[in-house]
Amino acid sequence: MSAQIVQGYHICVLHQIAHEALSTSGVSQQYVLFSAGNVASSCYYLTFGELDYAQADESTSVGCGVWMSEAVLWTQWTHLGHLTAQKHSEMLLLGAETFCRLVLSHSEYRVLAKRYAQRFVNALNRQALTAISDMPLMQQIYVSYAEIGYQPSESRPSPSHSWRSTLCKYPLSRS
Repeated sequence: MSAQIVQGYHICVLHQIAHEALSTSGVSQQYVLFSAGNVASSCYYLTFGELDYAQADESTSVGCGVWMSEAVLWTQWTHLGHLTAQKHSEMLLLGAETFCRLVLSHSEYRVLAKRYAQRFVNALNRQALTAISDMPLMQQIYVSYAEIGYQPSESRPSPSHSWRSTLCKYPLSRS
């Protein structure tokens, strides 16, 4: 497969994810986006404004460019804190169910996503219970393509089994 076709394929899949799984939301000051105990359905990316994330007795200001609640993409997730707009804010929401459906429908992404999900959940499981939150775990999780075994499509073997049920809801080892 030529590089142009591979690149075009990736762009088409990313367009499909952007079109079907991403939405935008504007919220007013003091709007509560989620509260501890709510079952998560999306992850959030702040594009404008300021949010406050509070968990237990700690509060953190969340500025633009931060993904919140990414765990919902990789495991069953219940929010652990409260996310509130400190002023008018705008964000992108990535719907977990749609994202997972689209990723699972493309073998190129399914393999990478499974590896990433496993690393993500393993990183969560290495955290102390009091350290787990809806905030990102950047240093522990972000990996290069080489670390998750990405190969150009013409040299990658086909997956030999189906793991459709575990991609986006990979189980945590703690309850």
